[in-house]
Amino acid sequence: MKIQSLIPNGLSTLNLIFGFLSIISSIKGNFETAALFIIVGALADAFDGKIARKVNAVSEMGKEFDSLADLVTFGVAGSLLVYLYALAGMEFGIFIPILTLVCVALRLARFNVSSAPEYFEGLPSPAFGFFAATFVLSGIALSTRITALLFAVVGIAMVLTVKYPTFKTSSKKAWIGIIVFLVICVGLALYDMRLVLLPFVIYFIAGPLMMLKQGRKGSIN
Repeated sequence: MKIQSLIPNGLSTLNLIFGFLSIISSIKGNFETAALFIIVGALADAFDGKIARKVNAVSEMGKEFDSLADLVTFGVAGSLLVYLYALAGMEFGIFIPILTLVCVALRLARFNVSSAPEYFEGLPSPAFGFFAATFVLSGIALSTRITALLFAVVGIAMVLTVKYPTFKTSSKKAWIGIIVFLVICVGLALYDMRLVLLPFVIYFIAGPLMMLKQGRKGSIN
C-alpha cells in the first residue's frame, strides 16, 4: 500500500467504523446517536475520494473498500435505523429496509463500473444515508405508511438512471460546494432541527429538474 493512500483509506475506515457504531446504537435504541454516526461517516466518505485524487493515490482497492464501507454505513446502518426507528411496528415493515439495502448495494455496484465522473446516475447512496439520519434527527412525526412510502421512493431513486450533481471530483468548485453544504446544514440545524431535511429535499428534486431542463434543450435544438 502506498504511503499517500493511508489518508484516504483511513477515512474510508472511519466511515466503516462509524457505520458499525451506528448499527450498535440502533440496536440499543439510541437512534439520534445512530443518526449522528451515519452523518459523520458521510463526512468521511465525502473527503476520502477527493484526497485520494489530490495525492494521486486512486486505486481499484481503495475504490472497492470505499464502496464496502458505504454499503455498511448507508445501506445496512441506514436501513436498520429506519426500520427500528419508524417501521418495526408496521406489518410487513421489514420489506422497506430490505428494499433500501438492496438498492444501496445495486447503486454502489453501478458506481464502481461507471465511467461518468461528471454526474451521478441515480441518487447516490450517501444521500440515502443522510436522509435516514436527518429524518430521525428532525423528529418529524409521520404515519408508518407515509414513512414507508417515502423511503421506498428514495430507495428506488437510487437505481433509476436520473442524473444527479456530483461533488466527487477534487476540483476547487467541489470542495467549496461541500463546505457550503455543511455550513447550510449546521445553520439550519441550529435554527430549527426540522429544517435539516431541506438540503436533501432540494438535492432529491435537482435530478429530475436537470433531466427536464436537458429535455427542453434537446427539443429546442
